[in-house]
Amino acid sequence: MGWCAAAVYRRLHATEVGKVGKHIAERSDVFPRAAWGARSNISIRGFRPAFEARWNVSGLENYVEGLHRLRTAPSGVFATKLFWRDVLDVANERAPGAFETLRMAAPAEVPLESYKKLFEWIANAVPNATWIFLTRRDAVRQAVSNFVAWKTESWRLSEEEERRTTLEPTYDPDLIRRLLSRVLRSNAHWRRFFEANGLTFSEFAYEDLEQDYSGTLRRVFAAAGCPDAPVPQPRLRKQADAAGGGLFKRFAAEFGATHG
Repeated sequence: MGWCAAAVYRRLHATEVGKVGKHIAERSDVFPRAAWGARSNISIRGFRPAFEARWNVSGLENYVEGLHRLRTAPSGVFATKLFWRDVLDVANERAPGAFETLRMAAPAEVPLESYKKLFEWIANAVPNATWIFLTRRDAVRQAVSNFVAWKTESWRLSEEEERRTTLEPTYDPDLIRRLLSRVLRSNAHWRRFFEANGLTFSEFAYEDLEQDYSGTLRRVFAAAGCPDAPVPQPRLRKQADAAGGGLFKRFAAEFGATHG
């Protein structure tokens, strides 16, 4: 999964990388419905099929129009989260094949002009957005966490998922390396994307949320222009490291160092 940004705009917007953005947004309810309206996800691969069926619409334009119309709060605030792959999916659906090479491209080799063109194709989906960039400083732990979630098909902690995550998946260092590369690549793409388009963003890390849940959310809300939004109770519990702790130690030892 790529790191993510959230777009909140008055409508509002958040971006996230892989599981972290998802974890922060869902566990903490970082976009509280009472203040900002129902959270949304422009994900082409994720929630879109279910929403299209529910709203009896098809096609990207109708889907985005439905998101704005049906998932915007009475206050006029709309919040969505985007993985880097979502940005590419939206742009490639509107301009087939034009940005497909960016999926595996090294960010440093991508001209800034390409990021500008990419933004042109997604801008109307998140107009005048406030950007919140959700990251995790320890990219190796994030890659291992993504690996465990992927292998156990457990992305959030309920009783059922907790039972599944007590079983440690078979160690696969090559897959963990690929996930780590994706995390680092997506983070770099987001930063280049922001730079190329002159977009101001507020950055928050998973580790900040773990250390100071309420304080971090207050800073998120203030950055999004909703400083008086109430801090909600966590909706989900942290997924334990029982399944990933041993894998992390083994991979970190083989890899040589933790990459932030």
